[in-house]
Amino acid sequence: MASLLHAIILVVMFISLALLGQFIVNRLVEEEVMRHHHSAGEAMMGVVGTLFSVLLGFMVAAAMERYQGAEMHGEQEASQAASVFRLARGLSDEDRPRLRQLVRDYIDEVLTKEWPEMERGEPINHGWEAYQKLWEAAVAVVPENSRQGNLHQGLLAAMQSLGDHRRARVLLAQSGMQTGLWVIVAMGAISPVPGVLTT
Repeated sequence: MASLLHAIILVVMFISLALLGQFIVNRLVEEEVMRHHHSAGEAMMGVVGTLFSVLLGFMVAAAMERYQGAEMHGEQEASQAASVFRLARGLSDEDRPRLRQLVRDYIDEVLTKEWPEMERGEPINHGWEAYQKLWEAAVAVVPENSRQGNLHQGLLAAMQSLGDHRRARVLLAQSGMQTGLWVIVAMGAISPVPGVLTT
């Protein structure tokens, strides 16, 4: 919801700046001067408009790619947490409930604290302690037989993958569009289009 509100504010702001720019140009520049330079201005504005469109297209594609990447890493993180929970079933009566509870604690921390912070665009400072406790518990498991040894290897692999996807999700959630690109978009949005020169 916050992202939609930000998008609406940006669109309204850029349109307002564009209309203000058009108003200022029409007030300060005489109509005869604009008509005299119309051909050259139209050609230049066509080039500027094309470059701006290409840049805007790249920015939209990059934003969509980041969103899809964060979604994919979030799904993989959840999948690996589920794998850890399932693999714990074959461990000893001491390790199984401890690991499963730590998985629940980790998921609860992610859902109740991290996801709302990601939605608000805030830095993520939660979840690492729960993840560290889960990781330490997985490493501390001592297999009692070869079957548990195989399960332990799968458990460690799932934890490694969970950590990789977690880090990728957090990095993608905290990365945004560079300030320089926003400046270029703002300048392109308030630049006059060829039609303005004829008014």
